[in-house]
Amino acid sequence: MIPKGSAPTTVKVQPSDVTELKAIIILAQSYADLTFTVDLDQTVRTLDAPLVLIGPGNIALLGISVKDLIFTNASVTTDNMVTILVARTAIPPGA
Repeated sequence: MIPKGSAPTTVKVQPSDVTELKAIIILAQSYADLTFTVDLDQTVRTLDAPLVLIGPGNIALLGISVKDLIFTNASVTTDNMVTILVARTAIPPGA
């Protein structure tokens, strides 16, 4: 749940390197007033529709590391439910 009122909410996505990610899907109850940043990168991204990134090259468009997503809900009236699906390599190669 991303609370109303622009309080940043950090979601820990995964502990691995971005190269081990296979897919990220981000869905929201409402796409109005919802933005996010990735890790320490201050680039604000607007989530105005479902986001589906498949493959490490596409996921890398979010940055060199995708460990935390920091969401901000600018709505003053409604909390927002966000669902995140992450597919990654569970066992690193050679382990």
